[in-house]
Amino acid sequence: DVSYNADANVQFDKAYVTFMTNYGQVEAGFKSTNLWGTDFGNTEAFVGEIDFQTKLSENLGLLFRVEKDVEQDAFYNNSIQDEDKDAYIAAAVYKMEGMEAGMLYKGVRDYTNCDVNTMVHVLSPYAKASLADGIYVEGQVYWATGKSECDEAYLTAAAGEELDWSDLLIYLMAKADVGPGYVGAMFAYAEGDDDPTDKDIKGALLSGSDWNPCLILFNDTQPTSLGRFPGATTGDALNNAYLWQVFGGMSPMENLALSASFTYAYADEKLDNKDDDYGSEVDITASYKIYDNLDYTVGFGYLFAGDFYKGDVTDREIDDTYLLMNKLQVDF
Repeated sequence: DVSYNADANVQFDKAYVTFMTNYGQVEAGFKSTNLWGTDFGNTEAFVGEIDFQTKLSENLGLLFRVEKDVEQDAFYNNSIQDEDKDAYIAAAVYKMEGMEAGMLYKGVRDYTNCDVNTMVHVLSPYAKASLADGIYVEGQVYWATGKSECDEAYLTAAAGEELDWSDLLIYLMAKADVGPGYVGAMFAYAEGDDDPTDKDIKGALLSGSDWNPCLILFNDTQPTSLGRFPGATTGDALNNAYLWQVFGGMSPMENLALSASFTYAYADEKLDNKDDDYGSEVDITASYKIYDNLDYTVGFGYLFAGDFYKGDVTDREIDDTYLLMNKLQVDF
């Protein structure tokens, strides 16, 4: 079974063949997807795909890909109907010394619900640059648009025959080397939906499970490894939020890395009489490299919980929360 199955004792995440042509490289099989640009927006998955990669010049490369995310059929309206989910990708990456930039187009055709047929188009430019005096900057944007056509029997729940998709994610980060360490700042934005009951779909794009700005807020590792905190957003990917962070770190000795950050977040759209303040968080971590592929990490995070978690009960008492973690990680 060459597929991604987290419950299996033995699994194959990747199995593919590669061959070269006069025009470029072709790969076909089960491979990684949802990895593009920076870590922001990435959630690695493994799907069947066919890739073609080629270079137009020493610095400019092109990628074309067809993915089969879901392959299934269903008996619907007295006939067998396609319930597949496919993706079509075209991307360009330009690289030169100290700089990298790219643009991706991804079209997603989702027919996994016979009542709602969806076609979404996503554009994502990114850039990374190492500047003079130890300054590094990176940024990425995701913008999505599309439509979902609904079956007549689905109209009441869908609030209209045709649903319109519109979504935006933004990420910016800069850091600078200072003496034996570094300091930096980060901004991220995920558009919220001002009315989840209307036919305009927003807030569907997420920051992904590979991007974890905090130990508690908007963190995928925390709910996966330690259990999810109750309450919206805590322990999830960034959604319906503005996030601001300052951070720094240093290595006081070989193989030891220390880091700390302060983060403040608030909602883009305030719904159901909720406050928009998610709160602020302080994180401190220390990581020691035991061997080249073996790290031990300890961390402490404290969330000064905002009034968002009161919901629509304004006199509700909420408590701050904290997290202590230690992790031994082996990389193969």
